[in-house]
Amino acid sequence: MNYKIIEEENNKKKLTNEELLLKIHKDFGDFEYTKIFKNILTHNETCPICLKPMHYEKSICKNCGFDIEDIFSLKDVKDMKKIQEFVENNESLKKQVEYMTERDIHEDDFIHDMYTEIFFDEELRKEYEKSHLNEVCDLDEYFDWLIEDEKENDDVNNAEIDFCEIDFCKLADNNYRLNQRENDDLIIPVDLNKYKYFKSIEETNDDELSLYDLSFVPWFLREKIRELSFEEGYLTHNATKENWHDFSKSQNTKKLKEFLRKHGVKPLQTKKEVVKQIFDSDLPLNEFESEKTYLTKNAYDYLEEYEWIGFYRKYLIYFDFLDFFDYLETREGSIEEISLEYIEKHIELAIESLDYDYIIKSYTTKSKICHKINYLEDALKCDMRILILNMNPICLNYNFYQWHAPLDIENIANLKMLKSKFGEKRLLETFNENWNFMGFKSTLIPKEEVWNHLITALNSKEQNHGSRKIREKYLI
Repeated sequence: MNYKIIEEENNKKKLTNEELLLKIHKDFGDFEYTKIFKNILTHNETCPICLKPMHYEKSICKNCGFDIEDIFSLKDVKDMKKIQEFVENNESLKKQVEYMTERDIHEDDFIHDMYTEIFFDEELRKEYEKSHLNEVCDLDEYFDWLIEDEKENDDVNNAEIDFCEIDFCKLADNNYRLNQRENDDLIIPVDLNKYKYFKSIEETNDDELSLYDLSFVPWFLREKIRELSFEEGYLTHNATKENWHDFSKSQNTKKLKEFLRKHGVKPLQTKKEVVKQIFDSDLPLNEFESEKTYLTKNAYDYLEEYEWIGFYRKYLIYFDFLDFFDYLETREGSIEEISLEYIEKHIELAIESLDYDYIIKSYTTKSKICHKINYLEDALKCDMRILILNMNPICLNYNFYQWHAPLDIENIANLKMLKSKFGEKRLLETFNENWNFMGFKSTLIPKEEVWNHLITALNSKEQNHGSRKIREKYLI
């Protein structure tokens, strides 16, 4: 819901407080509680109607007259502030709130993640109960309610996960799957985030900063991943054969030579020589320690074994991780070939569903894989279909037309490359062959004009290929 819309309507119509209140109930339902709770936790007390600063305990917004007591009592506000104090006094919860604030996570998910951390952390839960906060929000009742709520919604949305399923693979828009899974309770596909965590540490040498890359994972579970990674020998602050090349860069020559002398070895002259001298020796490298974090041999072996996860992250991020894993496990062949088979099945489902985003994401994924393995004939077909659907987004909700880009930059860049490879004549043949691949009985932009706009874009050196003008002429 756009709060600005209500603010503009209020300014134009000069609504009374009673009319505003009716509009709140109509347009927001019971949404204000979570919105205001999040604002209290993040010290961002603003009116949910006009977005101006507002002191919640004083009840009424001076700017638009919104009265918080018409939604809930001031006791509720004070109860929320008790939880805020509890969060402020706990470092782990503070970090989680900071992280979720930076990511602008939706209010319901924000509060749910915070309660989830308290619920599953034994020490936190004891402190929570000791502070009598169960009188504010009884965690057992809260999670019992969530279970019932999930059961009621199960038939409506099969992709919805159970509240207690720690679905590490849940990324933005990756709800596309070929098969619905059964018995999803407590499924923990931890390998996806473990792989991401190790790759991030390989680049940053910072185990705490890398925790922020683990999307949609409650903070206490991120901490657990880090803790286990050290315990199981995947991460270290010490030098090893595997990390010595990077580790030695932060060591000065004097310290390196002292290490050699300590072990009865006469050091060579330059740092480069000394670094190699130590590497070629059997001396205990683990005596070197750093504040930075490095991967061990175990971690590098892990990254090599799960290299397919890197492929998934680069090319298949729109699709459900476990669904792809199940498909991969039952097939033989290269990861690229199996992925193309997998995406082809998604394309069939996407076209049948007439889901615009699903169709575009499926074809975009196939295009990227085809370009990677030089299947340019298939890539041309994919990119042409993306172009045709973007120019005639009949199955896109008309509410999104005002933001739609008929000429996608990446798609045009791909077609430019393919034009240089195959020539304009071949592009025209592919265009004609695929023009009605969706089987629509009507179009928004005539075929000839679509082709003319494409050629203009392909011959242009500008990044802006005229999407705005096309959108205003044909779609809005």
